Order: sequence, then C-alpha cells, then structure tokens
Amino acid sequence: ACIVGFNLFLISQISSSWLFVLTGFIGGFGQGLIFPALSTYIIDILGRENKGLALSLYLAFFDIGMGVGSVFFGWVSDLYGYRKMYLLAGIVFFLVTVIFTWKAPSPTSKRN
Repeated sequence: ACIVGFNLFLISQISSSWLFVLTGFIGGFGQGLIFPALSTYIIDILGRENKGLALSLYLAFFDIGMGVGSVFFGWVSDLYGYRKMYLLAGIVFFLVTVIFTWKAPSPTSKRN
C-alpha cells in the first residue's frame, strides 16, 4: 500500500516523460500487490466458508471507492490542479494505510 501512496506522490512531482512511464510501472506493481493481499485478508477475517461474501464485499467497496474517489478527486483537480490532486491522494492513501495498520483486526485464519 505504501508503494501506491508513494507513487501518487511521485506523480504529483512529474517533470519528464520517463518519470511518467516509471510511475506507471510503480503504480501497476503496487496495485498488483495490494489486490491479492487484501482479498486474502478479508477472506481470513470472514472465514473460508464466507469466501464468496468476503470477495463480493471487497469488490463492492472497491468499486464504491473508485466511483466516489473519482468524483471527489476530479473536483479537487478542477479547483487546485492535477499536481495538488495527486499530492492529496498520496497523503490520503498513506493516512488510510497507517490507520488500517493500527486499527484493522488481526486475521484469525480458519485454515487447517
């Protein structure tokens, strides 16, 4: 998650095309790590017997976050520009990651 947050900050500082390409790789790598990790985490929290429910909830809230976040950060970019929007997105991502790390329940894996 920190990779994605760092990448959002990095996007706010882009000054060349090679850095733009680099942020694409970094962002893709970070997203590739987050998705399976959080999927596994939510399954561990809700239990393997609720795997369908866990993944459905995860994907539903992911989609809601993408929809609401797109509208909110679109509004921010209209008011303050893209650099500030990506900077704010990176800060929000880091804060949510820190809060999640401290407050999220520890998974009690029900695997045998």
